[in-house]
Amino acid sequence: MIAKSKNGIEVFIDTQHLENHLDPDQSGGTFLFREMDVAVEKISKWLGEVTLPPETCKSFWGDPRPPLGPYSIRTVVECEENVGWHSLVNVREVEDGTKVEWEIRRGYLTKVFPSLKPKLCKTVALVIMRFDQKRLAKKIESDVTLGICKTQEEHRQWKFIQSPSEWVLITAFPGTLAPPQSDFSFWRTHGFATGPIEPIS
Repeated sequence: MIAKSKNGIEVFIDTQHLENHLDPDQSGGTFLFREMDVAVEKISKWLGEVTLPPETCKSFWGDPRPPLGPYSIRTVVECEENVGWHSLVNVREVEDGTKVEWEIRRGYLTKVFPSLKPKLCKTVALVIMRFDQKRLAKKIESDVTLGICKTQEEHRQWKFIQSPSEWVLITAFPGTLAPPQSDFSFWRTHGFATGPIEPIS
């Protein structure tokens, strides 16, 4: 699915990833709407409010650092209506004695609060990335050679090679904008709420 930014840049919506945000059993941010077509329609509208910088460098995950400049755009869209349940929790606001567990997310040990409910929110964070598809293709080919995956099609980033646009919506999730999980200073004071979702009144 292709949507356009405010300045006319085509962005591929990764609907496979988006499905996780429609699942109330996921521990990340969850959208209120359950239908994929509604989610895609909303996200296309939000992308239409974002101006993408054409000069943003191309890269892919696994680079030690962005070459010459940023290659992913993070922006927050404010909505008039409730659009999701926000699961990001500030540790300072959690009562003493609250149950805390740990789980591995993207290779990092992360706090989760299974006894806290995700809260309703009106904000959506969009993360859009510009891929260097030629370099990524070589990286995937190398991973197959090294035996990390059997075929190119099995590689978890293969879909970005197949993307009709080098710009891809990596994720769109409810709540305030969370930095990468390698940002320890942030994650020491934040975690994820994974308890029963707060009902809509």
